[in-house]
Amino acid sequence: MPPPPPRPTVAIEILRGFSPSELIGKIYVQTQQNWQPVTPAGVNSYDWFMTYRDIQQDEESQNKLYFQTPEKDYWEVIYFRQESDESGAYMAVALRHDYRYVIMTIKCPHCNTKQNVHVAAKPGFAQMSDQRVRCIKCKKEFPVMVPDRIIAGPFPT
Repeated sequence: MPPPPPRPTVAIEILRGFSPSELIGKIYVQTQQNWQPVTPAGVNSYDWFMTYRDIQQDEESQNKLYFQTPEKDYWEVIYFRQESDESGAYMAVALRHDYRYVIMTIKCPHCNTKQNVHVAAKPGFAQMSDQRVRCIKCKKEFPVMVPDRIIAGPFPT
């Protein structure tokens, strides 16, 4: 039996969502006892913030900083900034979902309608898995074999 995946050490509480793919969130870090908000005074002690700052200071850099979720979704860091609420000052982050996907054409076995799905794309090898899709024409579900999870669709071809 494989070991359990490591627990995340950073969490984002969504404060404001501008669309399904853009948000501002409060940053928390895992401590020995619980989750604590990242403070403006403490943010410089985190490698991810130092990396972001280095990228921002290099005017020629095309690099970007991403947070990766346990599900292997990528969220691009747009900016960090200080905000506050009744509990005090904290660091907030603006994130934009980075859709790393490939388009796959599938065909409904019930009505033969071709349709596209967006399948998450990760570097490396993936194991094919069965997922279910509802046809855009006949509305019946059918299984499809794809190399990763379906993140959007189906859509007309």
